[in-house]
Amino acid sequence: MRTTMLVVCLAAFTLAAQTSPPAPPAPPVDAVKQALNLTDAQVTQLQQLQQSARTAAQPVVAQIRTRQQALDQAMRQTTPDPLTVGRLMVGGVGRRMPM
Repeated sequence: MRTTMLVVCLAAFTLAAQTSPPAPPAPPVDAVKQALNLTDAQVTQLQQLQQSARTAAQPVVAQIRTRQQALDQAMRQTTPDPLTVGRLMVGGVGRRMPM
């Protein structure tokens, strides 16, 4: 019984080793183009929209990064100030929180 299982496992491993690796996935743009049946012009428009979105998000990402660094610094204090940490968590570095 053990011999049979060993032979079966060895055969399976041998077959698995002989198979070619899977083809690399299509680039995301090509996959979307094919899935949605887009024209080249539509793909170009999609890429322009994506670039516009990235450009528009840059200031927000920079602001998030700055606030995250301030929060990290506040949390590294020996005794973090709960009010400061709370304001940073809510997103108001210089804002007063409503009472």
